Formats: sequence, C-alpha cells, structure tokens
Amino acid sequence: MDGIEKITARIRADADAELAQLREQTEAQILEIQAQAKAQMDQERTAILARGRRAAEERLERLKSAAQLERRKLELAAKQEVPFSTVFEVLIMLLAFEVLQEAGLRLPSPIGATVSILGGLVVGNAAVEARIVSPAVLIAVAIAGVAGYTMPSQDFAAALRLWRFLLAILASAAGLFGLAAGCAGLIYHLASLETFGVPYLAPFTAGAGQPQGHPNLLRPPLPRMKWRDGARHTENRRNQR
Repeated sequence: MDGIEKITARIRADADAELAQLREQTEAQILEIQAQAKAQMDQERTAILARGRRAAEERLERLKSAAQLERRKLELAAKQEVPFSTVFEVLIMLLAFEVLQEAGLRLPSPIGATVSILGGLVVGNAAVEARIVSPAVLIAVAIAGVAGYTMPSQDFAAALRLWRFLLAILASAAGLFGLAAGCAGLIYHLASLETFGVPYLAPFTAGAGQPQGHPNLLRPPLPRMKWRDGARHTENRRNQR
C-alpha cells in the first residue's frame, strides 16, 4: 500500500505541476492576446479618428468652397444688375454726397441737417433701386462720408474731400499701388507747404531746424523744455526760464 500511495502521490504531484505550468502558459497567452487586442484596438481607434478628422476637414473645405462660390455668384448677380463700372459708381455717389453736403451748409441749420439726412436717404435708395449703384458701393461711400466728420479740423476734412476723387481714380487705375502713390503724393504736398515760414506738418517736419534731442511728438511741459521750437526761427534757441 505504501508503494501505491507513493506512486499515486507522485502522479498527483506531476499532475499538479503540469496543471500549474498549463495555467501559467494559459495566463501568459491570455495576457499576450489582451495586449495584442489592446494594441489593435488603439490602432483602429487612431485610424478611425484620423479618417473622421480628414472627413471633417474635407467637409469644411467643401463648405468653404461652396460659401465662396455662393458669395461670388451673389456679387456677380449684384454687379450684373448695375450697368456701370465700380469707379463710376463711386464717383457718382461721391458727387451726390458733395452736392447734398453743400446744399445743407447753405441752408439754415435745422433745415440743412434735415435736407442732408433725407436727401441722402432718398437719393441712396433711389440710386440702388434704379440700378445705378450697387448697395456695397453706397455703404462704402456713406461710411467714408460720415467718417469725415470725425476729424478734429473740418477745414482739413474739407480739403481731403477733393482728394477722394483723385484717390478713387488712382485706386481704380492701379489698385493698391495707385492708392499708396496717391497717399504718398498727398503727404509730399502737405510737407512742402509753409505758413509764415512754419511747415504745415510741424512738428512732424520741424526736425531739420531742431537741435539734437529736441522732442517732436511727445513733448514735456513748456517750463521743462530747454529749446524753443525750431520752426519759429528765433535767434536765441535756448528757452528762458
């Protein structure tokens, strides 16, 4: 009996050892399968996200292209309804705005303001309905006209009113380059003007007669300034306390 029990115990031990080995192998295979499944799942998720992102970007690009195409169609449709060129429309509206403004200035104050406002509304609405000008040109000219009243010096604003026609013609002829050339010509003309020997753009152009270190734009209080303004052409340039 002892021999049989020993044999049985050995068989049982061998079976337990083999069972433990099989269990370890099975657990290792399970972990490997789980790791492979997780890696594959991550790859598929990344691929799905990338495809979704590409699809969203393509859809966004298609929507942008469709919106731009629709905007161009609307612009062409609005432009086809107006028989004149853009520069001609701008010149017409600028001329009408000047006529209304001059008429308002020569009438009494209450009536002049009313005539300017009502005249602008009536003329603008009639011009758009008659297909003489497009709404975009009317809005641009109205904004430019109203913005002229925001300038501190109305004399300077009145002088610039004449330059609007020249700048509009230059912009229509040469685009942004023509507009930049017109602005440069305007600044050159203003810089060449003098009033009683004082430059028109002083202190911007007064640097030629200023001592070194003399402020031009940001100035301290007058009692703290050591030098007088060079545009005055005084013999004694040092400020007296």
